[in-house]
Amino acid sequence: MAVMIESLIGILLFTILIVPLTLKNPFASVGDYPPAIREKCMELGLIEKREQRFTRADILRKGIALLAFVFTFAVVLKHAFS
Repeated sequence: MAVMIESLIGILLFTILIVPLTLKNPFASVGDYPPAIREKCMELGLIEKREQRFTRADILRKGIALLAFVFTFAVVLKHAFS
């Protein structure tokens, strides 16, 4: 039961973080897609062609999100099993 609750909380948190970003800029997360999709978006001129797949800002943003998820799950686990 605890795994089910944790999964639902994780899905909810992920949705809360991703949906506003996607609504604001639908092409913000194209860098996470498979190479064929990224290349097609570049070919259509929807995104700019870059030498690096991720910029420093992208890596920093993803690192902060990772730490936030780890911290949140640690708190949830602590409360679930205490």
